[in-house]
Amino acid sequence: MSNISRIKALTCAICCATMVPMNSIQIIGAIQLATGKLVPEVAKENGYGKSAFYRVISGESQSHVLRKLISEITKLSIDELWPDQPNGDS
Repeated sequence: MSNISRIKALTCAICCATMVPMNSIQIIGAIQLATGKLVPEVAKENGYGKSAFYRVISGESQSHVLRKLISEITKLSIDELWPDQPNGDS
């Protein structure tokens, strides 16, 4: 089982069992596990500032474009990452 599969399985099990959404630390960890890089580097490589990524990760911003990008990077759905928040475009 790959590291991505392990983190996805563990994350799904934790979220489903506890009905608690992923927190910022878990999302940051999923990004690091998927890329082997820190969030600022991943943000820069994708043409964003680190603060834009961190605002989306924390739920402060609900940018659909960045949520989709983070979802693609981590191989976790937007609903798995932010189940308690609407998928708006703010």
